Amino acid sequence: MRRRRPLWTAAGFALLGHVRNRLALGLAVFFLPLFVFVTGTAAPSTGLPLALGDAAGPAVAAADRVMRVSCALNAVILLTGLMMFMATTRAGELDHRLVLAGYPRLRLLLGKTLALCAVACLLALYTTALLSAFFPVRRPWSLACAVGTAALAYGGIGILLGALLRSELAGVFVVVMASMIDMGLHNPAASQLAGGPSLRLLPMHGPTQAALVSAFTTGFPASGLLAGLTWWAVATAAAFTVFHIRTRHGYVATPALRGGNPARAGRQSPHEEGAPLR
Repeated sequence: MRRRRPLWTAAGFALLGHVRNRLALGLAVFFLPLFVFVTGTAAPSTGLPLALGDAAGPAVAAADRVMRVSCALNAVILLTGLMMFMATTRAGELDHRLVLAGYPRLRLLLGKTLALCAVACLLALYTTALLSAFFPVRRPWSLACAVGTAALAYGGIGILLGALLRSELAGVFVVVMASMIDMGLHNPAASQLAGGPSLRLLPMHGPTQAALVSAFTTGFPASGLLAGLTWWAVATAAAFTVFHIRTRHGYVATPALRGGNPARAGRQSPHEEGAPLR
């Protein structure tokens, strides 16, 4: 029972940090539905052929509905990636001090992962309900799973970038550009390469195919869901590796956390490592 306390404590603090992120909550409540409404309204309602692979084969759906699904996914991965990156970056120095004080590394990172799962579940249910208000979704629960795997994949990438990069601006730029390029290529209403084999290795290939299959057919997109979960697992494992290496001998403070003075950033000196925690 005692072994579980550090995990639930870390998960509780990580989740509390997300709840206090008013900008993210505002974007989820106002930006996401507005984005889905505007992009779907601007798109034509003509039939658009879809290449959905082995799960459903070729299908045809209205272009405006395809645009709504793709833009909803784009907003979800952008929001989740930024939330996880900012939370990991801002808690970086505290996390390193907790590790020096004997807090288990694995439970600290698993706490962030549990908080990510909770955020992904809420966003998946909210996005599915939102899309169902615009058109009849064929398999709502399957669509929620697809949106959830997309959020998990980019949430894991956000945690990895938070542990890897020392600049908030660089991390925000990477998350924004990666999500835009990824979903831009996988949007059938905007890209001729969407659904093709050349994009199989990108994070959003599986979740996008799964979302389109769930929204417009009766097939079950098992391979698409599995691909999204694989990206999440790989990104989480990479984040733990980076975090373990960074906290193996001391902590590395970012320039922002040290008052913007790059000269003070870097690993602690030996006498600082033995100093009491403040």
